[in-house]
Amino acid sequence: MIVHALLAGMLLNPLGDGVQPTADQPSADERTAANASAASASDAQLAPDPVQLNLEPPAAQQQAPGSESAADAQPSESLPILTLAQAMDEAQKNNTTLEKARTQLSQAELYSRKAWASYLPQITLAASLTHNSDPTATVNQQPIMATDAITQQMGGPYLISVASSDYSMEVGKNVFGAQVSFQQALIVPQLWAAIRNTYIAERVVNLTVENARREVLFGVSQLYISAATLKETIAVRKRMLANTEAHEKDARFRFEAGTIPKIQLIRAQIDTVNAQQQVLQAENNYMTAKLALATLIGRNVVDFDVETPEEVQPPEGNEEELIQRAAESRPDVVSARDSLKMAELGMKQALYAYLPSLFFVASYQWGRPSYWLSDSMEALMDASGQSLREEDKWTQKWSVGLAFSWTIWDGGAREVAVKENDAKIAAAEADLRGAESKVREEVKSAIVSLNSARSNIINAKEQLRLARENSDMVNVNFNAGVATQLDVSDANTSLIGAELNLIAQTMQAQISALTLLKAAGLFEPPAPGSSEKGTESSGGSGSVKAGTDDQKGGEAKGNEAGAEQPEQTQAAPPAPANAPETVPPPAEASPAAETAPAAPANEPASAP
Repeated sequence: MIVHALLAGMLLNPLGDGVQPTADQPSADERTAANASAASASDAQLAPDPVQLNLEPPAAQQQAPGSESAADAQPSESLPILTLAQAMDEAQKNNTTLEKARTQLSQAELYSRKAWASYLPQITLAASLTHNSDPTATVNQQPIMATDAITQQMGGPYLISVASSDYSMEVGKNVFGAQVSFQQALIVPQLWAAIRNTYIAERVVNLTVENARREVLFGVSQLYISAATLKETIAVRKRMLANTEAHEKDARFRFEAGTIPKIQLIRAQIDTVNAQQQVLQAENNYMTAKLALATLIGRNVVDFDVETPEEVQPPEGNEEELIQRAAESRPDVVSARDSLKMAELGMKQALYAYLPSLFFVASYQWGRPSYWLSDSMEALMDASGQSLREEDKWTQKWSVGLAFSWTIWDGGAREVAVKENDAKIAAAEADLRGAESKVREEVKSAIVSLNSARSNIINAKEQLRLARENSDMVNVNFNAGVATQLDVSDANTSLIGAELNLIAQTMQAQISALTLLKAAGLFEPPAPGSSEKGTESSGGSGSVKAGTDDQKGGEAKGNEAGAEQPEQTQAAPPAPANAPETVPPPAEASPAAETAPAAPANEPASAP
């Protein structure tokens, strides 16, 4: 999961520890957020077909960053904004995984029709045409039974004896016959269970498609949040670059005035170069996140920018209530429950094979006569004096009845089917238990992750407050000549680390809330086309506010050398000991942070 990747990055290289990341080794949040962008699609197992992507590098990447222009560059100002609702809508239309799922849904809608076809009337037309090379057959002194055509002329079956001479019978060169058969199943127990099973199978496929849709759109939400967070880190890095450039100018002025040694000027120049490289690294990470998002939504060109989405509101209720909701509404759990019903009906279908079946049958036949007497028998006359030779004409007959079928022994196939379905029931029961266990684990894990992220946000805000205070004091001392450029660099490193840490922890809290919605079965993405109608996604749509007001307003002032910082109000206290049982309310931002104006990204720090 993206949250796991983010936590791993935080543990391996925590921010704000006084170590400044270089261009070759980016900061933990940038690295983990970029890794999380790629991990979100793979964790959801939603791998769309690769597409050709036209990556246009931002303007800031097309030119080498200078001390004046790097901070002012806006790589994606001219690109149109792609909202989260629009990204979800495009994914539902263009994602190849969902296209395949919709194809399976179309096939599932035919299951019941296929099963009913065996119970509906069956009409069969059969015809035959026989050509005989020798239509004459000779019989030697044998009596014949006058049937068919002869019977029709003589009034009944008679034996015609020929004492002394042979006679022949013509069967005709071309003999044609046709038959129409009708069959209607009346009592077929096996079909009863099969028809019921198909309706459940259609529902299972519908639930599978819905689960795939939610997984895809959950991945879209994760990638969008990651991209919005990385975009915000660019602004933080640019503020840091503007600050280091201002300090470099001041250090150059003091060095030329002879008040500081050259080593402090070199240190300021090194800080500026590192800040420029970190801006480029942040922009590259942002482009990578947009690339992953474009692939998931089916775009061939990364020609969009993202915005800060709305904040995700976690579901209300305690742990057991959320688990109960998930068991009732999550598509994968409901699908596992229906699969168990299918296995049980499969067992009934196997047992019903021992019962007899009853059909109504009817047929209608017509054709040319199959034989008539040859010319040598024309002398034979009936009582009325007519010839017994059959004329070349059509005959017709029909029949109706009931057909009873009962298989007594089929070689043991029914016994094998019973054992096979018994194993399927056991497997379906295990799958259902596994799905319910997975629900409990995911809900509990999401609650713990959300509580941890909110606690980390409180700590990150306190760390940012201390880093700002430390930066202000160092700037004052630097202006007074009692602090060195190394002290200023360390203070700036701590400040930028605290800002990025707060951004990362805020992103983790929002994704944890999104994960809890999904785990509880309350992540309900908008229907396709909702963004075109201007509808907003619901609380479970994955919209999130990637940054906090502290980062948007107060941080700009905190980066200015010598600027006074307003005292921040503490956030909500930590959750009680039983916090995992109930989702705590979100931590509220301070009023001062909410009203603080945002400084421009290219605003340099005040020169001492």
